[in-house]
Amino acid sequence: VTPGSGTWAFETDFGVRMDSDKPEHIKEAIRVMARYVDILGVRTFASLSSLQDDAEERVLSAFEEYSTVPLVSLESAMEHPCQMIADMLTIRERLSETRGKTFCLRWAPHIKSLPMAVPNSAALAGALLGMNLTIAAPKGYELHERYSTRLQQLCDASGTTFQHVTSLNEIPSDCEILYVKSWGAPEFYGNPTAQTKSFESHKSWMVDENDLGSTAYLMHCLPVRRNVVVSDRALDHERSVIIDQAENRLWGQLAVLNDLRA
Repeated sequence: VTPGSGTWAFETDFGVRMDSDKPEHIKEAIRVMARYVDILGVRTFASLSSLQDDAEERVLSAFEEYSTVPLVSLESAMEHPCQMIADMLTIRERLSETRGKTFCLRWAPHIKSLPMAVPNSAALAGALLGMNLTIAAPKGYELHERYSTRLQQLCDASGTTFQHVTSLNEIPSDCEILYVKSWGAPEFYGNPTAQTKSFESHKSWMVDENDLGSTAYLMHCLPVRRNVVVSDRALDHERSVIIDQAENRLWGQLAVLNDLRA
């Protein structure tokens, strides 16, 4: 289910007069859908109009409250747990031991603002695997404070390091995993012109073959804009694992369904 896309728009506010273009309240919609299926999958994209509103995850929370069957988040405003499972599987396939290895989540420019769900979950994947974690992004593109705090806690618990760097020359040169993802700056939400100018001013953050060094495996959740986010040479490099990563979405989803139906 993708509310407002695969269906008509749902009203998500409570105690309001429903005289707008939203003909069904989410409270009824969720309970009805739960009568038809054994498991509900819901995708609730970020609005990209207010980081605070996105962080509240109101639609996902409503599904959690009113669904009477198991619920799978296919991506929410702030997290993408199914992608995270595939990412963790991909990393484990490539590294015999993850603890103490280095994971770098690197921001890259784009042509439009994108949500923080994948980068948040990618960083969590690295931390949960016991890896030293670096978030590399220009000023203004920091992760939400809730996730920075959680990442620091996870790294502290596993005895690994966590840092956020804002310049390209601070990125570790010996990372084993280089995870590339674009996301928008919260200060530019609702202002596409300013966001585009920011992307243009950070074109040098596009990832190229040389950025892989001699040790890094390149990861990206796909789809990816070639020669905007990552160069052809990097995507086609022998240490690019993006296709394996995409395949692992299948096995990750099957594992989730198998667990819920066991």
